[in-house]
Amino acid sequence: MGYAINIGARTGKKGRGRDVAHVELPDAPRFDGDERTGRSNSRHPSYSQWPEFARAVGLDLFFFHAERGTMRDHPGIVPLEPRHLRTVRKALAEYKASNPDSVPGWGKRQDPMLARMLWLEFWISWALKNCKFPALEHH
Repeated sequence: MGYAINIGARTGKKGRGRDVAHVELPDAPRFDGDERTGRSNSRHPSYSQWPEFARAVGLDLFFFHAERGTMRDHPGIVPLEPRHLRTVRKALAEYKASNPDSVPGWGKRQDPMLARMLWLEFWISWALKNCKFPALEHH
């Protein structure tokens, strides 16, 4: 068991399953060892992997702050704003500066933390540019 994290256009259709439309794009990042995600806006980390990732890259408050975190309520959906993208980009720049030789992916000598960061940055940026109601959904 784990999270389903979807980033994109809020559909406005509440019910079972997704409230954020599924999207796959040919220019979306794709990483070795991450076949389930592929080039889609949906990730499925375990309940322990995502908080571990968030702590490792300095995004624990971004996701899990009790009052402002994007994943503070579970399940939940949070509208995305430009400030979210700025936070992720800052964390990504700091992570890259601390890990200059990292290669994103899940293969040998690859960095899954960097892969998750690049996925997150891509999809938040895409959602803000292309969606009337950009959102991060998790269940």
